[in-house]
Amino acid sequence: MKKKRDGKDRISSLPDDVLIHILSFLPSNEAIATSLLSSRWRSLWTLVPSLDFVVSTLPTKKSEDRVNKFMTLRRTQSIKRHRLKFKNHSCHSLDVQLYVSPAITGKIEQFNISLCQCHYHDLSLPSTLFTSTTIVTLKLKGWFSLSVPSSVHLPSLKNLHLDVGKCNPCFKGLFFGSPSLEVFYLKQRLGFDCSNELKIVRNSREVSLVEKRPCFDLVIQSDRDCDFVQDYLEDHLEKIVKAKVYATVPEMKRSVAHHYVLSHRFVLHIIRGLRNVEFLSFCDFSKLGKGLWEPFAKLPRFENLVKLELCLGNVDSLFMEIRAEPQCPKLQAHQITSEEEVVVIKRIVMKWTGLGSMEKAFDFVSMVVDRATFAESVV
Repeated sequence: MKKKRDGKDRISSLPDDVLIHILSFLPSNEAIATSLLSSRWRSLWTLVPSLDFVVSTLPTKKSEDRVNKFMTLRRTQSIKRHRLKFKNHSCHSLDVQLYVSPAITGKIEQFNISLCQCHYHDLSLPSTLFTSTTIVTLKLKGWFSLSVPSSVHLPSLKNLHLDVGKCNPCFKGLFFGSPSLEVFYLKQRLGFDCSNELKIVRNSREVSLVEKRPCFDLVIQSDRDCDFVQDYLEDHLEKIVKAKVYATVPEMKRSVAHHYVLSHRFVLHIIRGLRNVEFLSFCDFSKLGKGLWEPFAKLPRFENLVKLELCLGNVDSLFMEIRAEPQCPKLQAHQITSEEEVVVIKRIVMKWTGLGSMEKAFDFVSMVVDRATFAESVV
């Protein structure tokens, strides 16, 4: 037999802390609207430790007065989370600051700002945002050029996520001004289908860096006590030794063809700079013509290289066309992969798919291992 409903408002009988937690998941205007339910709900929204604004129209003087009144009526100074989303592409820095400035004084911990994807203006946020001692997570998204002040001090920041058109003048000030940073992600858009991405992760055990460009992917890993990030960002690549480097040149897409030669110059710059690493893995699947490589194709002597892995998608690889032989006096292990058929030469493994001549492949092997300490015979 079904029990009859007693018609009581059981939600309103919940403790204040529970109701405030529920309201924290609502947009701020909806949280305010609950004040009309009953006297029990009238002032609960003023205790919610989060702000959530979705702006779909251009801010006006009336909007400014409404925001100021909202912040004045709040009875808690603590702001755990602030989400601000602009749907209108015509907003400017002053419009954004209208919603940002009042929140910064509230000891905010999480800040998420998202602008319409059609927004192309420069964006200047309040300088106090970049000197907050309480922000733990900061996320900025939109096709705007972010202006970073010269002075940045974010001692509590652990997660920084930037998906923007450009950082002005440079993102390094944000990175170096955040000593507790654990996860850093930067995506700078070069066009609708093209971007540069950089992700740095630090934990108690290791450090990893992943950089993706239109024609180049780079991964560097090391133990935490061999942190290489500052040397990488300041372009002191030759100081990086105790690290594993994985570099990949994928097959070129037509949409990024205009970035191709510049990307390969960057590839060579990185490889030459990382000449002191102990581990290098290089994958080249590009179809770059021989003529474009020749002006730049010269590798340095890899003094500390102990292990080298090469995965070559075709005979036009940088390493196939190189003129100056790489010198690796400490090389102990080497793997070359070109695809299916396997030939074993002591500790060297070569896979071959028939792309190019076998003589050229063996010439390449001889060139690479000529100075290696383990090379005794070639079959």
